[in-house]
Amino acid sequence: MTTEETFVPPLDLTPLPAGGPLTPAPTIPSTTTDQAEEAREEAFTEEFTWNGKKLQPFSVDRYCAFVSQRVAMGAPTLYRAIMDGSGFYPDALRILWLCSNKSSEISHLSRHPEAMQQEIMAWAEQHAPLDLAGDIVTLGLRIYNSSQLNRHTPRHASAPGSAPSSGN
Repeated sequence: MTTEETFVPPLDLTPLPAGGPLTPAPTIPSTTTDQAEEAREEAFTEEFTWNGKKLQPFSVDRYCAFVSQRVAMGAPTLYRAIMDGSGFYPDALRILWLCSNKSSEISHLSRHPEAMQQEIMAWAEQHAPLDLAGDIVTLGLRIYNSSQLNRHTPRHASAPGSAPSSGN
């Protein structure tokens, strides 16, 4: 190997004049963040109604009762239920029932999943006719999705802006 082949010339680190050959990096629009914040704010204040009755918020206690009830009844995963054309209908009934009742009644019945399921079905017979299944599913999904906008999503330890972790 000769000296000429291994020689690396010094780098020229002088800044390029404005309007040089490099294009500026694209800016990230803040509208995405702004829109997400607006959606979260709306989810805190959005009110849902069914049959002219204002529904209670799909709060943490109602969400926990929803998940527990699904598990107790052997419901498929939410993904599978949503992908199946009418598979979300039972979940939508659960959500509407949970949002139609007082927390105290939900708390009592959540310890008795079979009794809760009977209450949900009895409520559905009176307040959620099958010919409105499409509306029921749509509203159930809107309520569920709205509640998920406010759900905390933990950052991965190596994500930009996250605090260093000791690994414990």
